[in-house]
Amino acid sequence: MTKTDFTDCFLARLEKGFSEKNSTEIQNLNLESLLVNVLRDAILFNSKDTAFKSKEYDYLRMRKKNEREQIAFRAAYLFESLYFIDKRNLHYFKDDFVKILSKITNESSKRHFGKILTDVLINNLLSFTNEEYEKLAETVVTWAVAPQTRVAVQIWAFEILVQLREKAHIAEETIFYLFEMFAQDSSPAMKCRLKRWKKKYIFLY
Repeated sequence: MTKTDFTDCFLARLEKGFSEKNSTEIQNLNLESLLVNVLRDAILFNSKDTAFKSKEYDYLRMRKKNEREQIAFRAAYLFESLYFIDKRNLHYFKDDFVKILSKITNESSKRHFGKILTDVLINNLLSFTNEEYEKLAETVVTWAVAPQTRVAVQIWAFEILVQLREKAHIAEETIFYLFEMFAQDSSPAMKCRLKRWKKKYIFLY
């Protein structure tokens, strides 16, 4: 199966059961590696990390910008589903997980990877160097403070930073500052999460 064929379904109208149906099909056909390759390509291509002159990227170059963003989002959506079905799927990102995370531009993709990274850190599923821990912290702080960031992304960014406090040497004052920033003109969803965090994390008092 070519990457063009594989991604055609990502551009169709999103229907109920998209994740369940496609995750099952990917598992049955052993296409996890292809999914991750497409996801990696789309994230890096959209970030303009490189020129991507090779013909193997024509399947993305031929698409419109909004279509490339949709491919990245839906691939991330499916990868999250497969990750929580079998966390061994994480090994496809073993060598470049930190780099890929730092290159994500799509808000929905950030949400999916934020959820994954939170689980990875809580369960110590990957080991990172000190430099990588600092890069992760830098990335999610950028997510948290960007004006266009969605509430769901801010929530996962905060959860990640709490997990990175010791490993990335993040001052509690920094996390408290984000908490206060989120509290300003916050949405109902954020207000609910702020209350939960204040009960959960003693340093927020």
